[in-house]
Amino acid sequence: MLTLAVLIKSFAHLSYPGIFLYYCTVGYVVPLPEEVVLVVLGYLVGMHKFSFIALTLTISLSILVGDNFLYWVSRYESQHLAWIRKRIKPEMRKRYERLMENNLGKAMIISRLLVGVRFLSALAAGSLEVPWRKFFFYDLIISVAYVSTLLAFGMWFNHRLSTLINLVDQFHNLFLSLTILIVGVILLKLIINNYKKEE
Repeated sequence: MLTLAVLIKSFAHLSYPGIFLYYCTVGYVVPLPEEVVLVVLGYLVGMHKFSFIALTLTISLSILVGDNFLYWVSRYESQHLAWIRKRIKPEMRKRYERLMENNLGKAMIISRLLVGVRFLSALAAGSLEVPWRKFFFYDLIISVAYVSTLLAFGMWFNHRLSTLINLVDQFHNLFLSLTILIVGVILLKLIINNYKKEE
């Protein structure tokens, strides 16, 4: 089991290119919550191992590369994505695609904040043929805001890192519950509206 000390030592020895390569795979291949990694990296910024701006740009660029790769691959219905699509229940994917059609920004924020489904926004945007510039704009803004916020948490509260990681976990669970509730209410509203139209 990975301990906090092991995580800190592991990331302290990485270079910016190493972090870039790591973040191209986190959320897709590496089974480690990126929120925890960002808080740990923020801690290392607070210890002057990395520059806040350089790390924010490195990680944001890495996320953009991964998301844009999936966007373009899914836009052309690549067979290589079949294993990723199998991870998502078809009903969930269809609901998310409907949400993306109605409000791209909100859908991308939701997928960014849910552990393990960051890739969903890129897959759905590519499949729905959302204009690339629009997808890229939202992805850029959301990625930079998300990365810089979590790095700042780790940096400013580096003396209480264990407590902060537990807080992030609790907040994440609360946010996940609220997200499920909000998506359920939106879906219920859509179903009721469709039912009223049929009458």
